[in-house]
Amino acid sequence: MTEAAIQAFADDEATEGLAPGGALHLADLVGARLCHDLSGLLGTLLGAIEMTIEDTAKPGEALLLADEAAQELGLRLRLLRAA
Repeated sequence: MTEAAIQAFADDEATEGLAPGGALHLADLVGARLCHDLSGLLGTLLGAIEMTIEDTAKPGEALLLADEAAQELGLRLRLLRAA
């Protein structure tokens, strides 16, 4: 969101009751939640890729974990985009 869009949202009467800081506080909370939701899956994906690089004898298990994390990450991104 651009700063102008956030300020326009902050000026909206519907956000007056939000405390503390109104719409800016809401934008901060939403951003923190998005980062939290995506960072766990990204960490799993990066860890699985790292495991495949380190353990070249049995990369199958780590690749399955990486595939699951990538699919879940894709689903969450689609959900957030739709929202």
